[in-house]
Amino acid sequence: MTTPSEHNPYQPPAADLTPPAPEEGAFIEGGRTVPTGNGVNWIGGGWSLFVKAPGIWIVNMLILFGMSIAIGVVPFGSLLSNLFMPVMVGGLMLGCRSLASGDALEVNHLFAGFKEKTSNLVLLGALNLVASIAIVGGVVIAVIVVYGINVFDLIGDEDAMAAWFLAEGWKGIVLGVLMIMALLVPLLMATWFAPALIVFHDMETISAMKNSFHGCARNFLPYLVYGVVLMLLTILAILPCFVGLLVLVPVVYGSQYVSYRDIFIEKTD
Repeated sequence: MTTPSEHNPYQPPAADLTPPAPEEGAFIEGGRTVPTGNGVNWIGGGWSLFVKAPGIWIVNMLILFGMSIAIGVVPFGSLLSNLFMPVMVGGLMLGCRSLASGDALEVNHLFAGFKEKTSNLVLLGALNLVASIAIVGGVVIAVIVVYGINVFDLIGDEDAMAAWFLAEGWKGIVLGVLMIMALLVPLLMATWFAPALIVFHDMETISAMKNSFHGCARNFLPYLVYGVVLMLLTILAILPCFVGLLVLVPVVYGSQYVSYRDIFIEKTD
């Protein structure tokens, strides 16, 4: 027998009326090729995620920038910052998914990577750090060998340093910078999507890096457009005393999530 407490015709419905999260869709191994114009759409998508919670985005960026500055003054702090950056990015990707699902972005999302696949994210940071040091160090050594520079003779001798720079040094520096940039591009390709692939698909670090590289390689033209537009926006963002970066950086993280979805997740229309 049903008592009044068990059934009240005037009480609100007990059903869960929370809208369901959007369908994730099937994962595309290695990513798919998308139209060139999508490079602009990614930035637009990143802006859409930013305006959903601009205040929390800016607070998260202030915390992130503040932590980077604080860690930077500690010996080897910059190395630690690079080591744990993928962990923070992984957390922000979770925050982007929350926003895209209609939920809230929280400050806790900035640190969510320390609860989700932390070891793989830290390993990603370690591999990125080691590869970056190897690239820069290798290029410097190559320039020294090619140009026959006796580094010890130049140290402390400003006249000799100036003479070397005017004669041959500028060529070596320009060549070295170009070589470093060229070699860092494949590394960036291998790490760009890796945090999202690790936190959303439980991938091992190396597998995530391979998928990230293939996804970027298959979309060279969209990323070329994306890079050019982002470069122009960066110039605009740094003009007002770098304040614009508090908006641009969240947009970049949002665009990173949007491009991951565009390339690696099958549409479910």
